[in-house]
Amino acid sequence: HFRILKGLRESSVAAYSADIRAFFAWSAGNGEAGDLGAIGRQDIERYLEWCYYQGNQGAARARKFVALRNFFRYLVYTGAIPADPTAEVPRLQYQREFMQTLNQDEVLRMFAACDIATPKGLRDAVILIMGAFTGFRVSGIWTFNVEQISDDGKDVDLVVPKTKRGAGRIVYLWKAPGMLIRQVLAMRIQAGAR
Repeated sequence: HFRILKGLRESSVAAYSADIRAFFAWSAGNGEAGDLGAIGRQDIERYLEWCYYQGNQGAARARKFVALRNFFRYLVYTGAIPADPTAEVPRLQYQREFMQTLNQDEVLRMFAACDIATPKGLRDAVILIMGAFTGFRVSGIWTFNVEQISDDGKDVDLVVPKTKRGAGRIVYLWKAPGMLIRQVLAMRIQAGAR
């Protein structure tokens, strides 16, 4: 249901499954009979309160609630239970914590530490370009593919693939970063990289 009808990734389904199992483990630990039809709004709220006192941050509790809400909606959809116990639970509100950003001076000092006269220094500079200009995470840089480079002979642009939260985009680079990417690309192709 989650993979086909809702279009979730396998990793999301695995995370939902773990959260749902954690709820039922908590429920069994509190002497609940395990009858799906007997679970009510109060049980969901008590579980989320328990998660709070276990030190779960707002994002973790919100994720657990979404997993339970989707699970119980599925049970209503299949006719296994008459009503969704999460329907009356207010959506969890929490403050999102944003990553600390680097200022211009800090970014320039990191670039200055790269010796672009050496292959490793050039590679490091391109990795920093990808992080600073595109906002790629480490995993995005690690899985970056040559097809994501758009080079029309004049400008070099990076194609950021679509994520589960939004559409893909093209990052237009300045002339100097584009030249460095061209150099690394030529170096990698000469080394036989795919």
